[in-house]
Amino acid sequence: LQAGLMSQVRFGAFALGNKQYDQFCSMGKWIDAKMADLGAQRVCELGLGDDDEDINSDFEQWRAKLWAALCPEAGAEETSAPQASFACKMCRPPFSGAGL
Repeated sequence: LQAGLMSQVRFGAFALGNKQYDQFCSMGKWIDAKMADLGAQRVCELGLGDDDEDINSDFEQWRAKLWAALCPEAGAEETSAPQASFACKMCRPPFSGAGL
């Protein structure tokens, strides 16, 4: 893949692992490095979740940083996604599938 291929992409990554293993969070570290190598812009630093400790707390701390980076105008209080400005509705399938 060529450098700059992802130059229009912004991303954030949270890696899961356990510090007792040699390859702690290796897939998340790899994707974070690969995206940056391809020119993508990090929205926030790579988050590392340690299952041997408190992975939920690790994620909550990273999530707060992510939303602060995504919604700086919301201030420090914003720790979740903003309310969606659209609605989804179920549509009837175009055929019943009988005979398949």
